[in-house]
Amino acid sequence: MRQLQFLKTVSRPAWIFMAFAACFCALFIFVELNNGRLWTNDYLVYYEATRHYFAGKSPYGVVFGLDTGLFKYTPFTLFLFYPVVWFSYGAGQLVHLGMLSVCLMVSIPLIKKLVQQAFGTEVSKKQSWILYVSFLAVAIHLVRELHMGNINLLLLLFLVLGMRFLHAEKPGWTSLCWSLMLIFKPIMILIVIPLLLLKKWRLVFSMGVFGVFFFLFPIVYAGWKGNLVLWSEWLESLSRHMQDLGSYNALNYLFSHYFHLPVSWFGPLLVLGLLTLLMWFDIRRKQSAQQMLVWTVIFIAFIPNFFQTDTEHFLLTIPLLVVLLYLLSETTQKWLWGGFILGFSLFSLHSTDLLGSELSEFFAVNGLLGIGNLVFIATLLLVWKSKRREVPAQTA
Repeated sequence: MRQLQFLKTVSRPAWIFMAFAACFCALFIFVELNNGRLWTNDYLVYYEATRHYFAGKSPYGVVFGLDTGLFKYTPFTLFLFYPVVWFSYGAGQLVHLGMLSVCLMVSIPLIKKLVQQAFGTEVSKKQSWILYVSFLAVAIHLVRELHMGNINLLLLLFLVLGMRFLHAEKPGWTSLCWSLMLIFKPIMILIVIPLLLLKKWRLVFSMGVFGVFFFLFPIVYAGWKGNLVLWSEWLESLSRHMQDLGSYNALNYLFSHYFHLPVSWFGPLLVLGLLTLLMWFDIRRKQSAQQMLVWTVIFIAFIPNFFQTDTEHFLLTIPLLVVLLYLLSETTQKWLWGGFILGFSLFSLHSTDLLGSELSEFFAVNGLLGIGNLVFIATLLLVWKSKRREVPAQTA
């Protein structure tokens, strides 16, 4: 009965969008299969590394598939990936892609509903166009995510569920969701900054407790010494990956490319410090649920600019897009739509099929995708500044 009651709370526009997203993913998978391009090289890494480990071999330092196919996830995730050993590779591909599709279908309507609740809007107010514009803005990155079989859509679902539980005053569930998100990809650590500034000490502490549990858990299979070896091998593999990986969209590259500064952490840390300072100015007098929502999506969207990582991680900008589109729909300063249009042009159109090889290369080398993401963040900051005096404050 509880499950049925939950289903009744899902609006008709949300069901329609979920059906649309399911059809998109199913069509993409069919086309990939038909063209012999359903490679899912990232899923191959999870699959082979997990099989390696539970066959008594080290999952680290071994290249699976592509030259960059190192397993760089934490030892605890091997136990989360363990179900892949139950399937053949082909069957596991379809299960994995089906899971990613469900994560997408659920996450976007869920964050939209949360935004409406946080800002005191009637949830019955449709605004369903926000779902489709947000989807369109990340469609290029979604295609690459499904093609590679990564887990960024799973991270997105953990992020959104954690935000929902936090809004519903269930911090224990938030802690679990966000701790799982962090153990899958530690680059999600920027989520902690809003928690610290808003003095969510119990939440930070409980996430730390989960972190200790995740660190110690492999002992049950590998023993204490084996666990320490696993974690040291993970650090070595991660270090190697970071040395090999480059990103045209990370701030260290952008500062070097446009301002001829040495490639270093100076640029990323400078912008991160600026965002942190802006948040502190915003919350120092009063705190609200809206502030928690806005600053969480800002810091999460900033992750692929701060770290050198793959372009699929820009899927993490989805919550920011939903919040931005909602606030733009409510603002009287329509000129702010110009920021969204500019960001969309840079962020959402980077495709060889759309632009051709030469223009696509120009987009890539000049980091226009990363710049587009920064434009989205800057636009949200502007529209939030104009809006925050109009919204009724709710306790965070």
